[in-house]
Amino acid sequence: LLIFDLDGTLADTQEDLADAVNATRAWAGLAPIPPEAIRLAIGDGAKALIARTVPFPGPVEEPLRHFIGYYGTRFAVRTRLYPGVTGVLEATRGRIRTVLTNKPERISRKILLELGVSEHFESVIGGDSLTTRKPDPAGAQALLAKHALPAREALLIGDSPVDVATAKAAGIACAAVLGGYAAPGAL
Repeated sequence: LLIFDLDGTLADTQEDLADAVNATRAWAGLAPIPPEAIRLAIGDGAKALIARTVPFPGPVEEPLRHFIGYYGTRFAVRTRLYPGVTGVLEATRGRIRTVLTNKPERISRKILLELGVSEHFESVIGGDSLTTRKPDPAGAQALLAKHALPAREALLIGDSPVDVATAKAAGIACAAVLGGYAAPGAL
């Protein structure tokens, strides 16, 4: 069972996320921030991303609604697969391939479809699919159960310490992809 993270692992979603964050900052009366600052805030879901990048005097749900509205219609404008991803997916035909992400499931599925790789994945679990999200092991455990496989037959592929922590908590192996959204040296 191959469990792939989405943002920073399969796809470079940074530019579309940065556009949505800066549109939300403009809505809140704030100046834009550079994409690099936004990149380091990616990985724990939209609520955490907005809490980290859009200081707001009220509840985070207000700017979060704006962000989701904006990103929900512009999630694949500049999003691209990383070089080599298509080759990896072709080379792993015959394996069970899944996606486990903190991004909402509906948008994750749409991104995979827009990028032309949705047929490669048997299952997608998003940050809103369960009551918990990574690094909680429930998503990885649900994928193991759905595909009736023991933890020793799984590999989680991700780009952040959250992915590594998820794999450890689920008792499965992990391959860390360098060059994703983790802070330099975090992996």
